[in-house]
Amino acid sequence: MNISDRSTASVLIGSIGSTGATAPKIADAYAHAVQISKSASELYIPQDSLSLAVFAALEDGRDPGNDEEVRRIVATNTFANPGITQSLDTLAWEGFRTVCRSNLLTAVKAMRVPFDAGAATLAKAHALIGDVPLEDTATIIARGGEVAEAWAQATKAVKVIDAADNALQALGTITRTSSNDRRYRVLRLAEVDYATWITLELEGRKVSPWEAVRMGLTLSLPTVAEYRERVSVITTAQAQAQMLEQQTGRDNASGKRPANQLLA
Repeated sequence: MNISDRSTASVLIGSIGSTGATAPKIADAYAHAVQISKSASELYIPQDSLSLAVFAALEDGRDPGNDEEVRRIVATNTFANPGITQSLDTLAWEGFRTVCRSNLLTAVKAMRVPFDAGAATLAKAHALIGDVPLEDTATIIARGGEVAEAWAQATKAVKVIDAADNALQALGTITRTSSNDRRYRVLRLAEVDYATWITLELEGRKVSPWEAVRMGLTLSLPTVAEYRERVSVITTAQAQAQMLEQQTGRDNASGKRPANQLLA
């Protein structure tokens, strides 16, 4: 696993924790990989340690070749080379990747509990606060009481949902089951049909959970497979729209009445 993947693994663990959910098998696998990687990097024993061990054996009148400490140092330094330590590191992190793959659904289901609670909180807050950015604290707090409390709860809910979003993105990257394509990032927060996608101009747009609620979207955390399906719905519709546009262009150029107007 490269440095980028390790960073993503760290984000994954931190983000799952920030949602308040737990994924014990993934957490244990991460701790195990970190420990193996650390131990592998510490295998090397300085060369002067071997000289000192040999000297100690000779000083005691013992054969260095039969000395336990000398043998331990020689054996350790035999496999404590960059090639072996890098291989050990790779094996440790590939083990983590495997555990993530086998626990994809379990992890998402665990995060759905706090995600759905956060989504419900935002829906309730929106009913009280209205179509106002959460960043407009002066306007919201000035209304006081129930509205101010709803704002505080909504702010916490946004953090939970953002953490789940980050964790889902990291899971897809670590397991190599989905790509981190910024064009479709809103689909990790909500299922969107193509008409809505076009109307709200969502492609490539960074939408916060609160903005999504203000847009009228229903927040839902997909599994990795469901996220891929959401993307497929949009890309398929885009391809069909492009084909229709090209056909219309050809019909217009030839003076032929477009197929979609023949029955008009």
